[in-house]
Amino acid sequence: MRNSEQIKAIEIMASQPEVKDAVIKSHDNNPWWPKDVKDWRMKMLVAGLSTRVSFRMLGSYTNTINNFLTHTYDEIKETTDNDLRIMLKPLGLPDARIKFVRSMSRYIDNNLQSKDIKNIPNLEMIAGIAKNVDGASYKVGQCCVLYAKGYYCGIMPVDSGMKDMLAPCLGYKTGKTAIAHETVREQLEAFTKSHDWIEIANKLGYDKKITLPKDKPLTWWVHLVMINYKRHFCNNRKPNECPLLKAGIPLSAIKGCQR
Repeated sequence: MRNSEQIKAIEIMASQPEVKDAVIKSHDNNPWWPKDVKDWRMKMLVAGLSTRVSFRMLGSYTNTINNFLTHTYDEIKETTDNDLRIMLKPLGLPDARIKFVRSMSRYIDNNLQSKDIKNIPNLEMIAGIAKNVDGASYKVGQCCVLYAKGYYCGIMPVDSGMKDMLAPCLGYKTGKTAIAHETVREQLEAFTKSHDWIEIANKLGYDKKITLPKDKPLTWWVHLVMINYKRHFCNNRKPNECPLLKAGIPLSAIKGCQR
């Protein structure tokens, strides 16, 4: 697929009412990763806890995380496993989540505590988390770094649906192993940073509803457009309902939606 066709595909995705509504609701203050959290260490814990939680569970997730965030980072470290299990039980997989919290806390304390994380390269930070934190993968590392550094730090997290369905359709190289999340992320980030999306976002009226940066690539906006398009149009695995296909975009791997 040519670059111009990929740009047109993002515009079509962003123009879908369901996608636009979802992006507007989650751009300035994301319900999964709320913006008013000040401690980057807590952000990294929350980002890891947000994985393996379905959109249907957002209400339960929000209540659980709001309770989690009433505690400081040091208080969470001192909380007993039993109390932490009770706190995190509504998210499911409490033992795995406790293991993640303990492991991530150790990693932060031993490797990041004394550093300004904004000066650590994104790739280095993602790889460090994936390699050293129990229950974390490249996908989790991407989320942790994005939330810790800020929505517009340049990271575009890639979930399994984006890796396995949407990215191949748009002509990006992918794979079945965990590192494929990084492979796709690097391609999407390079593509997004190569184009000025403000004109398209403004044409579709996003500037009237959300705050778009004027001095940074719209990585967060494009990420939200793609992941919400995937949720509304790829997860149902009905290619005949795909707005991209209907618009004549030459998709590269449409059969992946039918599996």
